[in-house]
Formats: sequence, C-alpha cells, structure tokens
Amino acid sequence: MIDFLSTNSFGTFDSDFTSSSSSSQSFSYDSSYSDLSDLTTGDKSIGSSSFSGESDPIGQAKDIISKIENASVVEQTKSLLSAIQNMVQQIRQRKSELNDIPSMGACLEKDGSVLLEWTFPDFRIGFNIEPNPEVSGWHLVTSERLRGLNMSGQLEKDNMYSNVAFLLDFLRKNI
Repeated sequence: MIDFLSTNSFGTFDSDFTSSSSSSQSFSYDSSYSDLSDLTTGDKSIGSSSFSGESDPIGQAKDIISKIENASVVEQTKSLLSAIQNMVQQIRQRKSELNDIPSMGACLEKDGSVLLEWTFPDFRIGFNIEPNPEVSGWHLVTSERLRGLNMSGQLEKDNMYSNVAFLLDFLRKNI
C-alpha cells in the first residue's frame, strides 16, 4: 500500500503544498489492485477499464501510443498510463474529489521520446518518457501562488506508483 500523503521520493508530503481551498484527506493506493493489461493500438481503453461518463485524464495520451516506434518508450508509456488510470479509478471509487481532470497533453518528439503533461493556470505536472528508461522522469512546476515549486525526478519502475500517487494527490488538491 502507498500512502498518498506520506510516500514519495522526497520523504513526507504535507498539505502546505496545496492551495487554501484544498482538502487534507489522504488516500492509500494498493498497487496489487492494478490490472496492467497492455494497451492495444487503436483501442481507446486500457485493459477492461473505462471512464463511463467521467473525464478521461489519459485519453489524448493513449492515442499517441500507435505513433511511437521505440519499444522501450511504448512499454514505459503503457505502464505509466495504466498506473495513472488505476489510481484515478481507485480515488473515484472512494468518491474523492477527482472529477473533471482534463486529458493530459501528449507530444511525440523527433528523438522518439514522449512528453505527457497536464497544464493548469497555477501548475504543470508532466512525464518525459525517453528511449533510455534511466533518464525518463517526472516534473511538477507551480506558480508563486503555490509556492513556486520546481520538482522533478526519475521515473523508475520501482518508484513509479509512489511518484504518480504524489503527483495525483497534488493535482487533486489544486484543481
């Protein structure tokens, strides 16, 4: 189990990084719950899951997979999107405040890497997926209103869930 508020690559995350209107509720993520089924080219779903009537935060990102040529980038992107979708579904099942997340932007770069990013007025959360998995990473950048944070780190399989949980918790509290 991963505690959304206390486990991340920085140690303890506290609610000081949130806007004043945010909730202080914490969540746990059970990574064994995940069905990390492969995404299929042209299919608009991950595994058997769907977002019936809710916003699909990874919709645009799923569409880019069929354009990626590098097998390592495809595998990393599928794993990341599956992790995001599974965590979002678990949060929604708990009837938490995670309703209208817009679809993250997705860009396939000339070097074969992929940039996935949510952009909001006061912050950005993104992931760069590189052909060499050792240099793939994540980032969180905020405006001065949210303390002018500039955080980033590696996106490794061993810490992917804790990093995604940290970033989704930040997103949930600040949209």
